[in-house]
Amino acid sequence: MIRSIDTLSTLARYDLDRKFNLERWKEYIDAWIPGISTNIIDDVRIYDFKNDVLPIIKEAIDKNDRFKDISSSFQNVTFDLDQRFLSLFSKTLDVTIVLYLGLCNGAGWALEHQGDHMVLLGVEKILELSWDDDEHLRALIYHELGHIYQDTYGAKIDKEFDMIEDKFYWLLYTEGIAMYIEQALIGDLDYFHQDHAGYKEYLDGHLKELTDDFISDAKVGSDRYFGDWRDYHGHGDAGYLLGARFIKELAQDLSFDKLIDLDVGEVKEYFRSFASKM
Repeated sequence: MIRSIDTLSTLARYDLDRKFNLERWKEYIDAWIPGISTNIIDDVRIYDFKNDVLPIIKEAIDKNDRFKDISSSFQNVTFDLDQRFLSLFSKTLDVTIVLYLGLCNGAGWALEHQGDHMVLLGVEKILELSWDDDEHLRALIYHELGHIYQDTYGAKIDKEFDMIEDKFYWLLYTEGIAMYIEQALIGDLDYFHQDHAGYKEYLDGHLKELTDDFISDAKVGSDRYFGDWRDYHGHGDAGYLLGARFIKELAQDLSFDKLIDLDVGEVKEYFRSFASKM
């Protein structure tokens, strides 16, 4: 069963609707999901909290008048999720979707906590990206549930690799699968929630260059592709379009069950074939 939890109504109880305090924030989120604060904090240790994270959180708190609208959109787009998955895939998921004030871990984040699948939706990143309408929030949720679907019925998405190249190809593959499932649920395999400022037009127009650059960069671990803060010729999230185009082509030859259950060697072999057709 797909469950949804909106935590935003309790921010005022911890004064987090007016100012940010990390200790109060820990109390707030751990009250909803015991022990989750450790995971969330560990995930952002690579960033400069004061300069990279805190300003985005403070900006979201300053816009707290929009929290009610986000909560309304959240309710709108989560009420029929079980039926949508059953209709399209004949399967559903055991997952909890949580709308919360996060630490810039991502607008959406699929993870496993204490044996349970969860999708965390960070209102601070949602507001930063202006994804607080029904359309973008729906696509975001579908994308993260795509990760959970693969992790449940196909290849485990959280794998460790000795080679940095394998890590890059695995990320391209799993994000491509999530995009494919998102697009299938929306009913449009050409839909990209990231599409703004000429994103899709530019990347599709330079798909061969994007493919070749990814192959070169993957060998040395140079990430210009995954994250809205990355920069591939002026566009973030370029890897999501590349992954989606790759998976869309693979889906013409592979069953869906096989598509979501590849190993990294197969991914690299299939991608070389994809690149050779450019």
